[in-house]
Amino acid sequence: MAFNALFKKGRLIWDEYYPSSLTASCINPKISFDAGRSWMSLLTQAQSLREGSSVYGGSIKNLNSGFKQLDLMFGFTPNAIPKIAAYELEADGTNGLDPGTYYFAVSCINYDTPCVNEATVSENFYVTGSEDEPFSRLVEVVIAAKSNVKLYINYPEYTKGLAVYYGASTGATVDLELYHVTNFVNVLKVSIADATSTDPIQLTNLYPFPQVGTVKIENEYIDYTGCSWNTDHFELTGITRGVRSSTGAAHLAEVNVYAASYEGGGLYGEIPPRLYSRPEYDSSLVQYINFDNNRLLDFVGTATPTSTGDVNFSTSWTVLSSSLKLVSAGYVDTDLDLNTYADAGSIHFYIAFDSFNDDAGLLDPYIFGTAAGLWMKINRITMKPYFGYGDVTIVSGEDFRVPSLSKDNFDRIGLSWVADPVTELMTFNLTVNGYQFITEETEIAKYDALDTTTFTPGTPNIGGTTLTAGSNDSFYGYIDDWKVYNTTLTLDEFEAHHSYLLSKPNVYCGLIEISATGYDNINTVANETLEVYEPLIHKVFSSISTVEDDAGIDFGVYYDDWIVEKFLTDASVTENEKITYPVDPDYVQVRFDFTGDVDGFYTPVVKNIALIISEGALG
Repeated sequence: MAFNALFKKGRLIWDEYYPSSLTASCINPKISFDAGRSWMSLLTQAQSLREGSSVYGGSIKNLNSGFKQLDLMFGFTPNAIPKIAAYELEADGTNGLDPGTYYFAVSCINYDTPCVNEATVSENFYVTGSEDEPFSRLVEVVIAAKSNVKLYINYPEYTKGLAVYYGASTGATVDLELYHVTNFVNVLKVSIADATSTDPIQLTNLYPFPQVGTVKIENEYIDYTGCSWNTDHFELTGITRGVRSSTGAAHLAEVNVYAASYEGGGLYGEIPPRLYSRPEYDSSLVQYINFDNNRLLDFVGTATPTSTGDVNFSTSWTVLSSSLKLVSAGYVDTDLDLNTYADAGSIHFYIAFDSFNDDAGLLDPYIFGTAAGLWMKINRITMKPYFGYGDVTIVSGEDFRVPSLSKDNFDRIGLSWVADPVTELMTFNLTVNGYQFITEETEIAKYDALDTTTFTPGTPNIGGTTLTAGSNDSFYGYIDDWKVYNTTLTLDEFEAHHSYLLSKPNVYCGLIEISATGYDNINTVANETLEVYEPLIHKVFSSISTVEDDAGIDFGVYYDDWIVEKFLTDASVTENEKITYPVDPDYVQVRFDFTGDVDGFYTPVVKNIALIISEGALG
């Protein structure tokens, strides 16, 4: 059975020339729909045209001066692949997973795009796509005592939901079974008569929601604390009506019931919001505290940061998610011994200065450090950051090269140091907001005449060193994204770390917590018939290799072009296929990758580029 459907199609036209000494693959046209984070290559179609083959929706013709015009029509159906960027274990003797070795993987449920590349495919699986294993790279989780697993999942744009799979294994393979679909949609079996009823909510389709969560029915959000089987249907119990500032209302049977447990994520809470910074860790990164969890956690090293005095967290004033809030009455002990990195190291962080402590003494407050070791302070008069070592001020708070800190805005600071390999004297570099390095060569020696370390930067505290009354040791403000490296970063490297952090789709993750009692195994739970659910989802991937990089796909968006071939051949699609795609013109980019000859004498030429995006119809 077929029915009419609309889809987006693209048409890329350009003039090109390349010398005969180059191959037909020397010009690779690419298009991006997410501002250049992922690219769809049209090289296969373009190369076929150049070599004289026919291409669906493509043409090539000769122009003057040896130029040719290529005209390609293409579809763009994305297959988004997420990534488990990190995980944490939370001990839970009641609800946690049993001890053992587990393997986790996550699939994206894309917007309504088929994600298959064969025109003859008769079945549409929204998360299987054109790959055999359309899930993230596997992550091994070893549980020693019953624990919940917190998964930090990075997912690309165009993700409508996430499907979480896991299985236990100590061998070469594992069966990955489906436990959680973040955007499940069910149907109300029996009408909800009024706005205040807390009777169980009966579901029509025979598959379970999570044991605890939130659903959205029309414009009302409803919390529940149980999902169980009752005779011939699943039902939600422990009902609280009209949550998330919504209003309770009556609802008729057969309206949709949407899983919406992740407030602030997606359109209505169907995916976890990307709030947690989990970047790819540079091999030189030895400590990373981002305060996203509203607690102190070193994601890289074995240090255990602790706080003293009044230390809080803020989600309203932060770089992107959550920050450390200082109120001039507390500090954080990083528990990281910088003496280990005395020969070379770097610190990078963000600071939002608010005001000084008003206690007597008028001492400049510490941003970080230890009084006897490496430290950084704020000058009370100039509001400039400056630093030193012990009793020695290396760059002063009146140095004209140092900019003052912004008021009520985040500044980023990079400080690096290195010992000269010959003289063994220390050199320090300071950058504020990416301005050029302020470099100071000092008489501070790493070793003395007996080869004993004399430069001992110590274990830095963030936000102060003491709570002694009247010390004015700290300040009012915020610190975010504290990173320490075991190498001397260049100015460009500091800039690259900053740019990468702000690349939210590549760094920030959503949090999903998996417990043994919170989610049913969708592959085995009694009375379920997932086949009636739209979209259709794999319930199990059998005998998946546990060998590193043998299973799963790298993070990103993968495109295919099957829809154009389908459109130009029999112009039909099978039942259940919905073909839509969100296109933001501001995020569309085109590029051409060139390959010249090895000596650099010949390069291709491209001009008169035009891109047209419109709608096609199948029926």
